[in-house]
Amino acid sequence: MFWDSANSMSNIDSLLTKEGITLKDVLEYEDVLQECKSQNTKLLQYLNRTEVFDELIDLIIEEPPADLDENVRFMHSNMACEILTSDVPSFKTHLVENQNFLNKLYSFLHREPPLNPLLTSFFCKTFGMLISKRNEQDYFSYKSVCLQVLEFIKSKKGFLTTMLKHFGNQVVTDLLLCYITDIEDAELKSELLEWLNEQNLIAGIINLLKLPGETQKHYNVAQFLIELIKIGRCKRQNERQDKVTSDPILDTLENEATTQMLLDIILRENSEESAIVGGIRIILRLLENTIIQEPVSDTALQMVIDAEKEHHDTVVLRLVNVIHPRILEFIRILSNPPQKPDIITTVGVLSPPLGNVRLQICNLFTVLIETENSDVIRTICGTDFYSTLLNLFKQYCWNNFLHNQVKVCVNYAIQSFDQREGETKLLTSDLQRHIICDCKLASRLVDLWNYNEEMQNPKPTEEEEEAGKSPRKCRRLGYMGHLIEMFEVLVTNMNVSEEFCALVDSTLEGDDLKDRWRHIIETEGGELSAILAVQKRFLADHDPYQKKDFSSDVTIFPKEIENNLNDYIHNALMDSSSFELLGFSNTVEHLTKMFDVACQSTANAFIMPGMDSDMYGEDEDDDGTEVGDEARNFYTGRGRIPAQSDDSEGGDGGGGGGHRPFDDDLSTAIDLFRNKAAWPSVGAGDNPAESDDPWSTAAEQNVAESGMSDAWANFGSDGFADFDSHFTDFQSAQMGKSNEDPFATADMFDASASGADAQQSASHSTAADAVSSSSSVTNDNASVTTPIAGDSRNANNESDDARNSNVAIDDVPLSSPAAVETTNSSCQQSIPTTTEDA
Repeated sequence: MFWDSANSMSNIDSLLTKEGITLKDVLEYEDVLQECKSQNTKLLQYLNRTEVFDELIDLIIEEPPADLDENVRFMHSNMACEILTSDVPSFKTHLVENQNFLNKLYSFLHREPPLNPLLTSFFCKTFGMLISKRNEQDYFSYKSVCLQVLEFIKSKKGFLTTMLKHFGNQVVTDLLLCYITDIEDAELKSELLEWLNEQNLIAGIINLLKLPGETQKHYNVAQFLIELIKIGRCKRQNERQDKVTSDPILDTLENEATTQMLLDIILRENSEESAIVGGIRIILRLLENTIIQEPVSDTALQMVIDAEKEHHDTVVLRLVNVIHPRILEFIRILSNPPQKPDIITTVGVLSPPLGNVRLQICNLFTVLIETENSDVIRTICGTDFYSTLLNLFKQYCWNNFLHNQVKVCVNYAIQSFDQREGETKLLTSDLQRHIICDCKLASRLVDLWNYNEEMQNPKPTEEEEEAGKSPRKCRRLGYMGHLIEMFEVLVTNMNVSEEFCALVDSTLEGDDLKDRWRHIIETEGGELSAILAVQKRFLADHDPYQKKDFSSDVTIFPKEIENNLNDYIHNALMDSSSFELLGFSNTVEHLTKMFDVACQSTANAFIMPGMDSDMYGEDEDDDGTEVGDEARNFYTGRGRIPAQSDDSEGGDGGGGGGHRPFDDDLSTAIDLFRNKAAWPSVGAGDNPAESDDPWSTAAEQNVAESGMSDAWANFGSDGFADFDSHFTDFQSAQMGKSNEDPFATADMFDASASGADAQQSASHSTAADAVSSSSSVTNDNASVTTPIAGDSRNANNESDDARNSNVAIDDVPLSSPAAVETTNSSCQQSIPTTTEDA
């Protein structure tokens, strides 16, 4: 073929042979990048020319003319960057061996910020490519290139200062992080980290938090140091077995001087919000424990984890000792945060808003309390931290981020019992006495509970009282979920220790408060127990806050059943007797209850319009009948139970429509489900469908006798596509039904007409055929057009819905029949049937 021809030549080769070819002409060639990656010799020779290579670098760092169309303005710059980073070894070697090329590329950072975002991305991609190793690259070649790049960086005075000047650009921070973490040679990487640490990299980056008005730069500083801590700790855990020398950058981040520097920036006067938040985020990352807590089977890995835990505990202790003397300053910021403008929300105006500063301080105190440092807890007890926390909890009742931190702090204080060594008795701790006695926790929780009830059930206005209307019930406040959990923890610990229970009771002042407290926490009939019961029912009696040990050997079934259960399920049907053999004697009764609940809940889902005043639909209609019952009886699950009206005048009732026997039908279905002996059983030879050949001559004769010979669609008939000949009364039927009761009128899929049809046409077809047929009723001539669809395979069988419902057609109550003439358009037969009065 033509592509195998030895004389074939690439189009780029012919392009390069032209006189006066320019670099832009080459870059505009559509397959230039693919030709470059495929190592086209002529193209690489052209691009490696000194003047061409120099022009490629100019395209990356020089901004194109502003008068060009924005759609193509940076097209050549983008293609030049893609070519230089296309994994061609000669490009990388050519770039690092010529210092002029590196100097020109590096000169891009000498410009004043802000840099052009696109050109910055092109520069960082090209400069970062120099220290990244490709899969097919020779290791010694890679090490040689990295060594030359690092020597170039070290030779540049003020390299870090130049980089930090553009730290407001996220791409530049990513480039510096790439140089610190992505060098694969351990010796070169250690050498670079030592040099950067000597240049005071961490101190220089933290000092950027002092710059005023640099919000984006503050955010990038925090994100950069957080990623550096994360990557450094993961590397230390993975390489500890090899006894690799410690990371000097990470050691600097974890020492006391760095934390002290961060605290000085956070706690200084008039510090900006972004600087405070950034500094606290870095400290939280240093205190965070990301080590695997569960034991592992690998002994060597377990030794690494234990060593890392020991090191982390040492780091946390050092940092907590630095933070401890300055806790009072954090409380001051918590009470007087930086000013923020008001925020309009869907629940009102926040004036002032909580702000990220106070939220991060709450996060910091939560971590400090969880360290269980006695000095820190003693200092916190001497402040009004918990009182301030509870005030914020009520003030910002929709801020779940704050509520979660308050819940953790309060629950820890409630459960912080003291215990002497060798004794089992629980003693009340200082932190418990502080939060119970000094902060009046019990009365504060009751106040929060009452405040929610006031907001959820507002008093009626004067207009509502005059009109006799009850006020609309509002939704509960956003903190109620966390408040319920705090109540539950408090009550649980009161039952554990009598001393603690007496301490809580002593803080309740006044008979009204005591009565309200008892009314909430009563074991039986209390408001708290009622809410917890509802929550557990919705969660299937599962505690969402309880940690599960999935590694343990926990099984659902008893041990003697577990081994043979899977085989038994595959070999036998688990009926009631099988369940009893397995030890589940009440399984059938349990399934019956589940069926009742499922039917009722499904029916409850279909609530009629106009019932918003009562969510259960107990409002009475004009004629005294309960609309909720009709709505619940409208639909009962998988299929509609045939609906017939006992009252022939139901259509004129104007709303109620007379009695509907849905409840009777539902009761019949439930009784049949419970009485398994009454279920229809089909033997091996009882089912005609199992023995009859649907394509035999006898089957055709049965179809002809049942009047269904033309049931299949005849595409060759003259009137097949004539819609009007088949559905002449369709429009009038729909118009006639618009004024009738929707429950009393039979439609095209109403099962009532089908049920009556089945009784009258038993000589022509089985009951199942009549149930599956549908009828169209008209008001003009009271005729029912019944398209009978089916085949010989289901001519003598029940339909699926009739078989699954287990409801015999004779058991369905029928209204007074009115004989009408049914005309089948397909088989042209007249079948007497019944229908409801229009």
